[in-house]
Amino acid sequence: MKIKKPLFFPIKIIVHEKYGIERFNEPVTTGIPLRKALVDDVRLICLTDSDSNNIPFQFKAIAYWADGSVKWLLIDFLATVAGHGKKEFFVNAVKRGQPVFSPLYISQVDKTCTVSTGKALFTLSKKEFNPFLSVIIDNIETADNFSCLLTDKNGNDYYPVIDTTEIECEGAVRCTILQKGRFYSENNSFERINFSARLSFFSQSKLVKIQFSLRNENAAGHEGNLWDLGDPASFLFKKLFINLKLKKSGRFKSKLYLREGTLPFVSKDKPLKIYQDSSGGKNWKSSNHINREGKSPVSFQGYRVFAGDAITSAGHRTQPLMSVSTNRITLSCAIDKFWQNFPKSISVSNGILQTGLFPDDFNDLFELQGGEQKTHTVSYLFSLPDESVSDSRWLNYPLYAYALPERYCDSGVFESLSISKMDETGRCDELVDSAVKGDNTFFSRREIIDEYGWRNFGDIYADHEAVSAKESSSSSSPLVSHYNNQYDVIYSSLKQFARTGSLKWFKLMDELARHVIDIDIYHTGEDKPEYNNGLFWHTDHYTDAALCTHRTYSLKNKMEKKLSVYGGGPSASHNYTSGLLAYYYLTGDLMVKEVLLGMVDWTLNWVRGPRDLKGRIKNFIKKIIRNLKKLKNKGKAVEPYLFDGPGRSSGNALNALVDGFSLMNKRYILDEAETLIKKCVSPDDKIEKRDIFNSEMRWHYLIFMQSMIKYMRLKEERAELDDMYAYARRTLLHYADFMAEKEYPFLRKPQILEYPNETWGAQDMRKSNIFDYASLYTDDEEQKKKFRERADFFFKSSIEDICSFDTKTLTRPVVLLMMYGHIHSYFKENYYGHEKK
Repeated sequence: MKIKKPLFFPIKIIVHEKYGIERFNEPVTTGIPLRKALVDDVRLICLTDSDSNNIPFQFKAIAYWADGSVKWLLIDFLATVAGHGKKEFFVNAVKRGQPVFSPLYISQVDKTCTVSTGKALFTLSKKEFNPFLSVIIDNIETADNFSCLLTDKNGNDYYPVIDTTEIECEGAVRCTILQKGRFYSENNSFERINFSARLSFFSQSKLVKIQFSLRNENAAGHEGNLWDLGDPASFLFKKLFINLKLKKSGRFKSKLYLREGTLPFVSKDKPLKIYQDSSGGKNWKSSNHINREGKSPVSFQGYRVFAGDAITSAGHRTQPLMSVSTNRITLSCAIDKFWQNFPKSISVSNGILQTGLFPDDFNDLFELQGGEQKTHTVSYLFSLPDESVSDSRWLNYPLYAYALPERYCDSGVFESLSISKMDETGRCDELVDSAVKGDNTFFSRREIIDEYGWRNFGDIYADHEAVSAKESSSSSSPLVSHYNNQYDVIYSSLKQFARTGSLKWFKLMDELARHVIDIDIYHTGEDKPEYNNGLFWHTDHYTDAALCTHRTYSLKNKMEKKLSVYGGGPSASHNYTSGLLAYYYLTGDLMVKEVLLGMVDWTLNWVRGPRDLKGRIKNFIKKIIRNLKKLKNKGKAVEPYLFDGPGRSSGNALNALVDGFSLMNKRYILDEAETLIKKCVSPDDKIEKRDIFNSEMRWHYLIFMQSMIKYMRLKEERAELDDMYAYARRTLLHYADFMAEKEYPFLRKPQILEYPNETWGAQDMRKSNIFDYASLYTDDEEQKKKFRERADFFFKSSIEDICSFDTKTLTRPVVLLMMYGHIHSYFKENYYGHEKK
């Protein structure tokens, strides 16, 4: 019997159409968490609609529980939904045969790969990314020519040569082909400018979605560990286009739809183009967009539409759909997040539909920094004359499928998550909701520094940095400061989406994850092992980002601060993997998995330390210097722990290793996690000597305790209650007992804090969490009672202290509450007074 708990079926999946566009067999992909021991074999479940009709689908298990049952189920299906409608689908135990439909078919030979969808036949080259050799619709050869072209700063053209072609996903509903390669110029010079293209095809569809990433795999020069634009390893280029040309059959006609509900621009004779130069927002000239010369190259506010050389229309923001037609075929195109990722263009001329991912209309060269990449998603739809192009507006507004909050919360996948209010007063919920509700959301805060453009979009404005900086600055311009996923906003947004079902949280998570994956990760293997594939810090405290963009340290700031020592790179202290891991499970996007594997490797390099003799000697000298400084300062902390104590670096590394083991199921990763725990803490620690009440330097021990709890929960799920588990448990209780006697809310001693602000109140929520979990691990009822009292005390004091500030809704405190504010109410609901069996 494979289905072990049929009472947990059916699993309801909701598809909500919000744009008033009729959807017919639109492809949808979503990941759904399953309870442990519910499903062992995905072949024994099916998908139906609300009328019990079987729906074409494909299922794939992408994560497993320790007992081998499915933990995350990736579902692809075709959804038909009325405009402004909401439709329910159900994952259930199989009761009858599967629906009859024509699945995808893939064939390969030495130089080509062909995909038949039942409605179209796509042939791809394995030598050069075009992206197609041919597209045949109803036995009609649709195109004369396809091409992809990159042009550097000197006007040299580069062509994408494919190194590998891989069928990454293959099923009845969707297949995805991954092609990787590099750009070469005609003289065969190689710039280490690489690309990857994921082409997704769908059953009974003439749609292709291309996820195209351009990457500079060179290590940045970063002299003095400063990361400014203009670095010698940056790649400067003029344009990147994808061109698709239809076969001529009668007169070419092009149409441009700017937005739903408006008539299209139509051109039969002249070229037609839309070009977005800036965000179109009120702060479109923001210094956020300065180039390597410190100048902003944006030329005008918003977009312009051209018919030939004449401007026929202009506006601020648009999500356009462009099509070109003959009397036999129509090709439509949309670029995801068109205006947000400016500059962008789409044009048609002489039957050529040109997609400007980096258009040469822009008044500057593009600079792709060493280890930086940018990914765009482009949708191409081929259609016949009797199929309305206006119905293709859905290309810009894909459907999202999601489960009910109860499903996410009760699955056991998300630790201590419930749909209940976070506190009785509602203040915690109100603070958290301010991120997506009201007139000062994380979305609206983007407008302050115009957090848009291909490099910036998706990041969150670090407005808390601007508050302190404003007091010492005479500038009227807002401080440019980037959050870069500090405290894992991806994960906290995902958890809020899971517990509320609000797609606003999904949107926040999705856009931030895409930004972090491209810009905040250092995509190279050519630098130091402790830098390669790492995550860059948020930009420097209370300091404008200047020319370092999202890479923390700028020469300009070093000079202004008159510092002799200043700089750094990707750091283990800023290492957040949990959000990306959950995002991968929710979307099934294998690019996310690739990035995670790199981050796990980066973490291992930090934890293990250098392998070469020179590196070991260097580390040994650093350790001697640190110990001498401790002696000089009579044992007081002079810097945060690295990997020899419970701190931010060790805590985030431990969390990343636990995530890495969950993703890869490789025992050596868990072994490294256990070695790290024993290196950093002990149940026999003389905690008072840890100097943990040096709040500015040692509060980070809380991060390590939270990560160790996560490790313990993993061990419990795997039924590995061994000596190492007991070691961690005794250590947690040892620290919790000490904390119960000695810990206090940070703001009760403001005199020892450099900036006694609202964030310190938010950090106290970690203490509440630790006490709640510690109460599960003690057999002493008096100790359990004491821990729960302290958990409640710190929860309430945290909210009270945050709310005592007018700045209570700044980004950083809200993010901390998004991440940890829900845990105490879960414990009160599930453990206090009625222990779970």
